[in-house]
Amino acid sequence: PWDYNLSFSTHGMHSARDAINYPIDTVFSGVSGEDRPLVGKLLEVPEYRERYRSYLEKIAVEYVDSGLFAQTVDTLNGEIEDYVREDATTFSTFEAYQAGIEALKLFGQLRSQSVLGQLEGSVPSTQEEQAGSENLVDASALDLSALGSMGMGGGFPGRMPQAPDGLPAEE
Repeated sequence: PWDYNLSFSTHGMHSARDAINYPIDTVFSGVSGEDRPLVGKLLEVPEYRERYRSYLEKIAVEYVDSGLFAQTVDTLNGEIEDYVREDATTFSTFEAYQAGIEALKLFGQLRSQSVLGQLEGSVPSTQEEQAGSENLVDASALDLSALGSMGMGGGFPGRMPQAPDGLPAEE
């Protein structure tokens, strides 16, 4: 899914297995193609469906499997790591941030493996086909919670206390 907060599947996914193996031919989460007619109609056209799938392959092969994704994560981490370590208003600990960096790189590797398997047919590519399938990528090494959470309304360490409506609580 795209355009979600916590876009690496930590919002709405209940397991690393589901996030890693999210079916590439079930592009909607919680709605149908009729509810998202622009994308739904585009993917009904074989030429556009093939282009979508070729973009997935290109991202997996040329960006993730080539090592460029991990290199980019490491480069960006190197630029912000000291600031994250010293941030007094952080949402989390520095150790959790570091675990998140490693989890993000592992997520990329495993997701790429699943996408390529779905494109070649060794991994099912729809929700219906995946139900009960044993042919999914093993994601047991990934701690999905290391990629973040919504905090479940508990507020954030170092931040103002929040009232039930999400506004800062009055003192």
